[in-house]
Amino acid sequence: RIRQRLSVGTFERGMEELGIRLVVAEEIEKVLDTVATPLEITGFPRPHVILVIGVNGSGKTTTIAKLAHWLKEQDYGVMLAAGDTFRAAAIGQLATWAERAGVPIISGKEGGDAAGIVYEAVKQATATGIDVLIVDTA
Repeated sequence: RIRQRLSVGTFERGMEELGIRLVVAEEIEKVLDTVATPLEITGFPRPHVILVIGVNGSGKTTTIAKLAHWLKEQDYGVMLAAGDTFRAAAIGQLATWAERAGVPIISGKEGGDAAGIVYEAVKQATATGIDVLIVDTA
């Protein structure tokens, strides 16, 4: 569908990249709209784990911060896990957002074992009665 839409479109010089991005975004939105459902945090299982994935630079960490803030405002216990151990400054950036949102964070060192960090976060979230664990990934 994307190829078909782009083949009939014409873009002004310099607007090609923006035009392509808009078409791709619109087509992705159409696909996701068919499966989108409201986020529901039910009684069990606890913690609910939200694994946030996406390409570098797509805004995962900022989205996690906004989601953590929103969930905390809804009176949910929230914890973050810094599973992106590969991007320089990813752990520090998430730690800053966790502090601003007033939520705990589980992290390791840069280049560390991401799976081990997430495992530890699930363990701690379960032990402390956290409602939602949000995991940042690489």
